Amino acid sequence: MIKEAEEKGLITPGKTLLIEATSGNTGIGLAMIAAAKRYKLILIMPSSCSIERRVVLQAFGAELHVMEIKEGIEEAFQRAKEILGRTPNGYYLNQVENPSNPKIYYKPLGQRFGRLLKKKLMLGCRDRDWGHCHWWRAVP
Repeated sequence: MIKEAEEKGLITPGKTLLIEATSGNTGIGLAMIAAAKRYKLILIMPSSCSIERRVVLQAFGAELHVMEIKEGIEEAFQRAKEILGRTPNGYYLNQVENPSNPKIYYKPLGQRFGRLLKKKLMLGCRDRDWGHCHWWRAVP
């Protein structure tokens, strides 16, 4: 997501403040890349996330906004949009709706599965409430 946004001229290291709502591994990946490329990063996450996860994110320099989630993860997405609205040079990565997020899985992961299974795989997808569900199927 960061690479594509850079290529499109939407973000610039040292200038853009990245914003994302996350509870999982995507946040850790973003924090690592943001640190390597010298972006500031704000992550909004539910209080249910482990202390260990928070420590890792902070070690990469991410600023954490931990919140109680009562009605669903949409609350975190809304908070990210609120922060974006008051942050000059902010950019909301929006992993759930950002089409560049699942792209990384198409070719590399499909090829790896194919090698492991020693079969050709066909990629399929269907719309879901949470964006896109991707799957591979062996083809004869």
